[in-house]
Parts: sequence; C-alpha cells; structure tokens
Amino acid sequence: MFVRRELVFVPAKLKVVEIYSLNYSCPKCSKQDIPVTKKGKDWKQYKAAITRATMANWVIRNSKAFFHPMYEYFHRKLLERNFAMADETPLQVLHEEGRRAQTKSYMWLFRSGEDGDVPIILYKYSPTRVGDNAVEFLQGFAGYLMCDGYSGYNKVSNAKQTACWAHIRRYLTDAIPKGKQLYYSQPSVQGMIYINHLFHLEDGRYSFSNNLSENTYHGRNGQGEWSKCLSLFNLSSGKNSR
Repeated sequence: MFVRRELVFVPAKLKVVEIYSLNYSCPKCSKQDIPVTKKGKDWKQYKAAITRATMANWVIRNSKAFFHPMYEYFHRKLLERNFAMADETPLQVLHEEGRRAQTKSYMWLFRSGEDGDVPIILYKYSPTRVGDNAVEFLQGFAGYLMCDGYSGYNKVSNAKQTACWAHIRRYLTDAIPKGKQLYYSQPSVQGMIYINHLFHLEDGRYSFSNNLSENTYHGRNGQGEWSKCLSLFNLSSGKNSR
C-alpha cells in the first residue's frame, strides 16, 4: 500500500578513472614515416642527392597509377548506394597556381550511410563552393542525399534530399531562452527532446549493422517504433506532453 513519497538527496561522488591506450607499430617502418623534407636529409647521409620535388613526384605518380583507379572504383560503388551524405568545408591551399594563399578553397566529403554495407568515404578538392561540384560528383546517383541547408545541393536533381537532424538540433539549442533548458513548456526544448529520442532510437533500437529492411522504412514513415516516438511527445496531434 502506497504511504508517501519522499525526496532523497544523494551527494555527488568523485572518482579518478585512469584510461590507457595501447599503440602498436613496426619499429623499422615507423622510422621511415617522415616528411619528404627530412627524408631528403637522410638520403644525403648516404651520399644520395634526392630532392624533395623528386620524392613528391614519386608520391604523385604512384597515387595516379594505383590510388586513382581505386578511388574511381569506390566512387562508382557509392553512386550505386540508396543513401549518401555530403558536406563541404573551407581550407587554404599554399602555392596554388593563379590563386592567393589567403583565397578560400573547399574540401568536399561524400560518404555512404550506415546501411550495414562496407562504408565508403571519399574526398574531393575544389577551388570553389558552387553546387556544380556536387552535381558532377553525384552524377548518376538517384538515392537519398543527406546534407545541410546549403542551396548548392538543390542542383542535384535526381537525388532525394533529406535534412540532417544534427543541424536542426543546433538551431533549437540556440532558440532555448537562457536558464530555461529544463522548461518543457518551451517549444525549442520539446524539439530537443524529440530529436534526442530519435537519436536514441537509431543508436539503440535500430540495428544498422543489418541491411535496412522494408519494415525499417515503414517505421520511418510513421509506423512501429517511429510512431511510438511521435506519440511519446504528442507531436503528431500538436499537443504538449508536459
């Protein structure tokens, strides 16, 4: 029989956790993993005058001969997937012909989703951020494309764009009034709870280690666990749960 409810304060505790990391390497190989500038100095000790430019050209030629075909192979495989992600970030390139060192360039990232298949992650350099870069790289891709709100991705006409919940969550975080992070009547807080629960579903209840089944897609359309998430916060009916 229920008698009463009491509030019990449990003092916080501090403890020291020591974390160790094991690193394995080949003693002979690790000594050779040095920049070409220092390698050139090492070669001089053996009376071999090999310039930095020569060694850099060796790297470039080997990359074109062996890594470029591999890159193109994975590029074709990525375009065959049903889901892909894309993003771009600025960077500066020194000594680029016809461009100042302070000029902003971009590194584009394209990767596969967590669909249980072998992950594919590819980078593409471009001196600009124009959407034609995404169009060129994703030519032939007809699946779902997750990206941020950059309008350049709108040019990828064959892809079905999906929004990134992590980006949406940032705006909700900024929208929460100061000191009201736990005020569940705030719409922005409700949105944060909703998105956090979506993340929980994907991390815990959805197993992306297996191939996505039709049931999973149906769940994302409002059935199964997905509809439970909606009803938890009464978002489907427009009511607050708190």
